Amino acid sequence: MQNFQKIIVTGAGGWLGCSLLNHLSGLVKEPGTVFHNSEIVGLIQDNESKKLLSEFDIVLLKGDLRSENTINELLKDAEGAVIFNLAGIIHPTIFGQRAFNEVNHLAMENFAQKCADRGVRKF
Repeated sequence: MQNFQKIIVTGAGGWLGCSLLNHLSGLVKEPGTVFHNSEIVGLIQDNESKKLLSEFDIVLLKGDLRSENTINELLKDAEGAVIFNLAGIIHPTIFGQRAFNEVNHLAMENFAQKCADRGVRKF
């Protein structure tokens, strides 16, 4: 069994991201799991999320997947990583159809391609 050196979680500040990080934080300490001793990187959008996630032993990156700079920073040393892509807009009536399409379609398509280009093992 080959371990993942890095775990990347987008949408880390959302309710699902927080729950996943809570679970993963335990797994990285468990010998015999594919996540043992993995570095966890979480992508967040705001400082409020940073406060919520401060209890976890993870690297937090503030950014937006619509930004090439964010993607490049997030995927630094990501070869062989596993990505849990939880970022997205779930309320298009609140944020608007344009933002919904930019984030959930265009940014995700670009992000998935960049992950493949960088040698990410699991997406």
